Amino acid sequence: MRHTLQRIKGKVRRTIEENRKFKRIVIFNHIPKTAGMSFHQFIKDNVPSNSILDFYELDNRDRLTEFAQQPTSRYAAIVGHLPYSFFVGLNLPAQASHTTILREPIERLISYYHYIRSSKTHYLHEWVMTENVPMHQFFESKPTMEIDNLHVRFLCTTDCSNVPIGGCTKEMLEEAKQNIVEKFDVFGLQEYFDESVAATALVNHWKHKTSPEINRAEKKNKTTDIPKETSDLITETNQLDIQLYEYARPIFIERLKRAGLM
Repeated sequence: MRHTLQRIKGKVRRTIEENRKFKRIVIFNHIPKTAGMSFHQFIKDNVPSNSILDFYELDNRDRLTEFAQQPTSRYAAIVGHLPYSFFVGLNLPAQASHTTILREPIERLISYYHYIRSSKTHYLHEWVMTENVPMHQFFESKPTMEIDNLHVRFLCTTDCSNVPIGGCTKEMLEEAKQNIVEKFDVFGLQEYFDESVAATALVNHWKHKTSPEINRAEKKNKTTDIPKETSDLITETNQLDIQLYEYARPIFIERLKRAGLM
């Protein structure tokens, strides 16, 4: 009898979930190594269970296009490594509300390197660990587009899927600047994570304003802890990201002050 009741409750719960219709959908454009998994948990704590659509595969564009063809959305949020450009010209079945977290670019890349060393599932882990690739050599080798102006790549309107390392332009930077101000309902900064969470909760009328730290690299170096030549190399490769961050930071702080969060 107990098992029968559990099956009935499970069926009812699934039916309710399938029949949900959300008119607004929060989209978290997650830039890697910006405390995004912690932010993901924060979102999860604030929307109905099983109402988050995850996009963390290597190629999510086909899935996103398929979702956009649905007449209604049974999801309250989309989270994943999805550039804003993937949504340009895409008519979603609910009103889109974009949000993202930015991080100081050099600090992000230092964290990214250590994350690769600690994460056995990362596609660069075996190479870095087998050959014991030091940090400077890693960035000098330019093994992935993820080390090249990734904020701009994620936030500009131009599709950067096939833009090679060194191929990002000033025009893309200007697109990203315009988008975070005009197309994103809220954006946060990793260095002000608690305030970013509070600002997002305020915009979305959410109650839960905390989340655990998830998926942190085991070892963290600050910019001042690495050789100047390595810092200079990262800086040279990520000039557009640095300019975007310097543009976004005072806007974020001013918004916090206006909202009474600072």
